[in-house]
Amino acid sequence: MTEAIEHWDAVVVGAGTAGSTAALHLARANKRVLLLEARPVRDSGAQWVNAIPLWMYDEAGVDKPTSRPELRARVARHIMLDPSWNHRLVLEGSPVLFVDMRHMVERLQRSACEAGAVLRESEPVREALTDHRGVYGVRTARAVIHSKLVVDASGMSGVIRNRVAAFKDRCPPPKHGDVCSAAQEVRRVRDSSAARAWLQARGAVGDALGVVGLEGGFSTRLIQVDLEREEVEILTGAIAERHRASGQALVDEFVRDHAWIGERLFGGAGAIPLRRPYDTLGVEGAALIGDAACQVFPAHGSGVGAGMIAARMLAEEFAREPLGATRRYERRFHRTLGARLAAYDVFRRLSQGFSPKDIASMIDSGLFSAHTFAAGIAQEMPTLDARLLAGLGRAALRAPRLAARLLPAALRMQAVHRWYEQFPSARALARPWSAAAATLVER
Repeated sequence: MTEAIEHWDAVVVGAGTAGSTAALHLARANKRVLLLEARPVRDSGAQWVNAIPLWMYDEAGVDKPTSRPELRARVARHIMLDPSWNHRLVLEGSPVLFVDMRHMVERLQRSACEAGAVLRESEPVREALTDHRGVYGVRTARAVIHSKLVVDASGMSGVIRNRVAAFKDRCPPPKHGDVCSAAQEVRRVRDSSAARAWLQARGAVGDALGVVGLEGGFSTRLIQVDLEREEVEILTGAIAERHRASGQALVDEFVRDHAWIGERLFGGAGAIPLRRPYDTLGVEGAALIGDAACQVFPAHGSGVGAGMIAARMLAEEFAREPLGATRRYERRFHRTLGARLAAYDVFRRLSQGFSPKDIASMIDSGLFSAHTFAAGIAQEMPTLDARLLAGLGRAALRAPRLAARLLPAALRMQAVHRWYEQFPSARALARPWSAAAATLVER
């Protein structure tokens, strides 16, 4: 039986936020775009609530949600607590929107189709088509699909990444210590009076309440209670190692311990890559975006905004000139947002070694301040001005041993950021640049 052969300008594999954003911008550039989703479309993308910084919508060229059901909340304050609940750091105001990803994914898919993209569900990729020049398409059970650009937005599974030798050799799967086991559930509030009393006892009515260090330095449980709608959101994450509780276990534990929490409404769980983005994001004819590229903010594991921004960059480069577009996209991403993600990977690696006592000391001493807290939530680099440096100096006197670990890492973050801003234009310089980047980030 002869296979059907199709021709498209671009094929996007994965219809989550990154893939749907890529399809949207490519279609708006008058490209013929096929968006492939391996699962039924209702199951594509994240199924939980996520926090996305406001500036990332603008940078990604995506409209901000303005109301329910997509927009869940914009909280009054963010409160960080150590595991003992005795030490807290408060950030007034919020630079993020809490969004129901199910509705956001559906909106992006609908917008992409309205712009001219074609979405096909339940059609997994079986093979990446390659020749001596690069990637020229994919094969599914339905057809052989030829295209000028193949976009891997398939998440950690890396459907194209793991089928193309040039990617596979340079983009190894993240190690267990570089993966976050995350979970999020929205549940009913069974007893509103008990929920209010619980919040009032912690001074957190209307706030996002995050406890860090539950399962080692990189772990968190974020609680938000909407008393008006009688709903509670529970978001957790921990390094995916056998001796640590999983994100889902941290959710289940909290629900068991609080009788005022009722039945589950929706949510999900999964693995999130935390390591810095892959140095190789493009080969001729194919590119990686989103979790497939490890484009995730390492300090807390949020990757929605970064994936959408990468999608727009790739689409713009391809619309400008298909030849060499993936290499230009790679360079553009690393010199801008990639520099920030790599810099924060330095802090993430350090934070995994923090004890509960270290976290309490960071908060009490001021080594971790409202300024740095805000920068992390907003996924921005903290500004090292004279005022901040003076504050860090005073904090170092109060916690000298912890400062001896944190301050060198802060300086190394700045060095990594500057190194990525110099991502080489010449492919011949890529290997020595990568070797130096690995030394800076991972030492």
